[in-house]
Amino acid sequence: MDNFNDLSQLFDMQEAVHIKRATCGRCGRPSPTCWCPSLPRVPVDIATKVIILQHPFEEHRKLQTARMLQLAAAPGRVEIWRGRHFASHKRRRELDSPGCAVLYPSSDSVLAESLPRGSVTTLVVLDGTWQQASGLHFHNDFLHKLPHIRVAAPNTPSAYVIRTQPDVGCLCTAEAAALAVDALEHRSDCLPAVLGPIEALCRHQLAWGAVPHADKRTKKRLEAEAAVLAAAAEEDNQTGAGL
Repeated sequence: MDNFNDLSQLFDMQEAVHIKRATCGRCGRPSPTCWCPSLPRVPVDIATKVIILQHPFEEHRKLQTARMLQLAAAPGRVEIWRGRHFASHKRRRELDSPGCAVLYPSSDSVLAESLPRGSVTTLVVLDGTWQQASGLHFHNDFLHKLPHIRVAAPNTPSAYVIRTQPDVGCLCTAEAAALAVDALEHRSDCLPAVLGPIEALCRHQLAWGAVPHADKRTKKRLEAEAAVLAAAAEEDNQTGAGL
């Protein structure tokens, strides 16, 4: 009987582990932290084809946002290609078609808001950290020949507060791509469609102990201000000690 009870407890433990590790089949997140309920009830039917070139390291990040955009848009409108070098990709030639542009803030990029509706039919988006995205752009020469577009910096900081952005106004992949689509199509429903799951993901992570991240420039400014205040306080202490 004792052996039976021991086996029963073992099976209960294994079942508990299985439940704990259960993941959502759509977003790949653990079931308790699934953000799918925050997706729009009806996917956004965008006209622009979005092709995301995703760095391999980003594929394995549990906090990536590209999948959010893919699920928020109508089926087939957002594709994710994974790799570092895409010159030999079997569908690379599709990116030579008229109307294809890359979302990248180069010196010759133009604001998406300034373009006529329908002028960009395929939008290439680079997904990874800012350093990885720069590497993808650098190592894939064919991207340099495409028109480059950028989005205007928003008035509010990124909703993706659990990862550090390099500067004020910088956005995560899903935010930037959705904002670009809204601008290109003269609409306003794509960005809200991805903000829901982004905010849900951040709430889950913050509840489990993550902390909000300031952008690097703001972080450096706050650290400098703190250092000045600390130095002033130390000087005051030394002056007081000498009296």
